[in-house]
Amino acid sequence: MAHIPYRGAAPAMTDLLTGVVQLELDTYTTSNPQVVAGKLRMLGIASRERSKLMPEVPTIAEMGLPGYEGILWIALMAPAGTPAAVIDRLAAASARAARAPDVAEKLVRDGVDPIGGMPQALGAMVARELPQWRELAKAANIKLQ
Repeated sequence: MAHIPYRGAAPAMTDLLTGVVQLELDTYTTSNPQVVAGKLRMLGIASRERSKLMPEVPTIAEMGLPGYEGILWIALMAPAGTPAAVIDRLAAASARAARAPDVAEKLVRDGVDPIGGMPQALGAMVARELPQWRELAKAANIKLQ
């Protein structure tokens, strides 16, 4: 498989739908409308567990790559040096917003698990993620330009 860096989901999806590429790693939100329309077939999901939205789709780990997990996460960030009280207030407000019934319902419908939490939990997750991606980039000889 060859990696093709796209400038967004739309051009990648266009190339997948027109046969320029045969496979794409994409989000549920972008891909599912094409699956529902019968234009694409979802082969696997990168999360640790099967999705409640598409329980028939196996995880990549189930398909023969044990331990495989690829998650897309979105976080609210602030500049270094922002006072802790401000960070805590923003974190609490964003967690409340993510869990508000109307917001959470839309997020879940779009394939997003609204978590919302405190900065320490985000920091721990980033600390777990960085080494794995650093190793992958090194092994694949990926360089920043």
